[in-house]
Amino acid sequence: MRLECTELREFMDLVGEDKALQALSSFSVKRNPDVENFIRTNAVAYEKSDNARTYLVTNENDDILRISYSRSVGRQRLIACCLIA
Repeated sequence: MRLECTELREFMDLVGEDKALQALSSFSVKRNPDVENFIRTNAVAYEKSDNARTYLVTNENDDILRISYSRSVGRQRLIACCLIA
């Protein structure tokens, strides 16, 4: 199985912002609704403003398998990685 990691900014350049938002809208992580909400509603804006970095891990069919993001809060950098079931 081939896996590829792509920065959200690069993904938006390839498919356009609307399709990127559509792809992120199906993101689900039941254990952490705050992370789910961030990815669905804020990831693109934070990426564009350089306040966070979001990475998409895809397979050979370009299915998004995992989303990882890092975000600065004060002097700390928070990192989360979520598997999409």
